Amino acid sequence: MYNAIKCWRRIRNRLAGKKVLLFLDFDGTLAPLASTPEKASLPAETRALLKKLLVLRRVTLAVISGRKLCDISRKVNLFGVFYAGNHGQQVAGPRLNWHYKIPVTCRIRLKRLRVTLSRCLKTVEGILIEDKNGCVAVHYRNVKRGALKRIRGILRDVSSSFIKSGEIRMSKGKKVVEFSPAIQWDKGRVVLWLISRLAAKGADGSYIGIYVGDDYTDESVFGILRGKGITVRVGGDRKTRAEYYLENTDETYLFLKKILRFAEKTG
Repeated sequence: MYNAIKCWRRIRNRLAGKKVLLFLDFDGTLAPLASTPEKASLPAETRALLKKLLVLRRVTLAVISGRKLCDISRKVNLFGVFYAGNHGQQVAGPRLNWHYKIPVTCRIRLKRLRVTLSRCLKTVEGILIEDKNGCVAVHYRNVKRGALKRIRGILRDVSSSFIKSGEIRMSKGKKVVEFSPAIQWDKGRVVLWLISRLAAKGADGSYIGIYVGDDYTDESVFGILRGKGITVRVGGDRKTRAEYYLENTDETYLFLKKILRFAEKTG
């Protein structure tokens, strides 16, 4: 696995003559991780850099997040960006407004699960249960280590019957457990769908997808794009299907800056 900045020349050669479809995760990739989702913010210099990328005809920018669509669009707050929320359940951007149709029975089960989890975990200090209108997220970043075993037990016991229904699945992220519809749709599939839409007017080979993300949910994209695009994992975890890595959000900024300079020079 190679550092994307140190191997920039190799990446630059792959970008030559291509339109760039740039897909970025938010938390831990563009914005440093925070104690709560609400406290996370996009650094001013990163927003300024994204604005410069947006004006380039050669670059199309998309932010793919586990956050709700309204939340991620508010956090980034840039016109002209394609936003995918809830791991691709909701998508919006220039001339695009789409959402995955979740069965009513599944929504009812998710609501019941959220209510039950809220009741069972209400005495746990630092726990945060988030209703994302299509997903239920249990954040435990601020929970004391001694309570983690109890939380895992509660999550397992409460969710087991919901998961056995076949309509709900559980996934793990960085200090978060999410419950979502058991559908054949994730970040990887929404990225492929967006690529097919955004590149529809171009000839084969005229575009290349770049995906930068830091979480386990980004692995679906890394697997799908490996060998077809450029995949970059942010953070210290090297157990990934990504081809390249960046150490942190500071290196994400430097990597995006290299893309900007390259795109400006080559038109």
